[in-house]
Amino acid sequence: MFGETALILDKSAFQALSRDEHLERSITYLENIPPVLLREILADLAKTDVKGGPEQLVRTLASKFLGSGGVINADYRKLCQASLHGERISMEGRPVIDDFTEVQEPNGSTSVLIEPGEGNRAILRWASAEFGPQERWLAAEMRRSAQSFSLDALRGRLRAHRVLLPRPKEVGDLRSIADELLATAALKVPLVDWLAEQLALAAPVHHTVVTGWQKSDATLSRAAPYACHCIRVLLMLLVGMTHKLLSARPTNRIDAEYLFYLPFCSVFVSDDKLHRQLTPALLRDDQRFAAFRDFRDELARRSVERKTRVTGSAG
Repeated sequence: MFGETALILDKSAFQALSRDEHLERSITYLENIPPVLLREILADLAKTDVKGGPEQLVRTLASKFLGSGGVINADYRKLCQASLHGERISMEGRPVIDDFTEVQEPNGSTSVLIEPGEGNRAILRWASAEFGPQERWLAAEMRRSAQSFSLDALRGRLRAHRVLLPRPKEVGDLRSIADELLATAALKVPLVDWLAEQLALAAPVHHTVVTGWQKSDATLSRAAPYACHCIRVLLMLLVGMTHKLLSARPTNRIDAEYLFYLPFCSVFVSDDKLHRQLTPALLRDDQRFAAFRDFRDELARRSVERKTRVTGSAG
């Protein structure tokens, strides 16, 4: 019986677990794969200093999905766009899936059929060390873009509105500062405009989104809670980096992307410093953040308990 509690691992945690530990994880938890994890794994294909070669590294990582992998969450960019258009995105600790078929059962009830998607098929190919030219190009592009992250565009928009970023005393202050900025009526449209730019929306769509919010009296938190969550994450990152409470690593943008998917899990596992700093302030009361070492110990304990039960029942 597979677990029903949705779990998200960042790449460092995913990579550090052995295949046996991943098996134990799959028994206890429902795997929710954020697209950023797949992109980070593919980006390793462009590494040049890997013992055994980058192909073998990606092959090893893909094999840890134990097949085609579990549910792949819908990409945050698609969800943000839907949220900005007024669609309600479920943020209750379950994966959001955009590739499924509804099936009518003989008794009249409806079932949902989730078949392997493009990402699941890619996992199977990578586990067989099969990589296409497009994937190799994407890997190189992702490694390049991961080193070029800047929050200057957002910082510039705030300056244009004469917004001075409050100075937090500690990391724990970042959430309240971000929420204060989100609640500032004059910043609503600039923040939406900036997010639409980050989502690389086509010009007509971008214009429609921004115009709609210019005419609306609704707040982001009420009318577009998921888009609001993603902006909150980036505002916390901006304030923390500006005042040097957070590191200024270019890879912060990739790390922050995992936090966009927090609403779709019950447990998030990482040992990344940025995640340890920001995640607690972003969790609901029914969620938990697990440091990697604690999570690995938990898996070991569950494995012993399960084997003891099996041995006891066999006796």
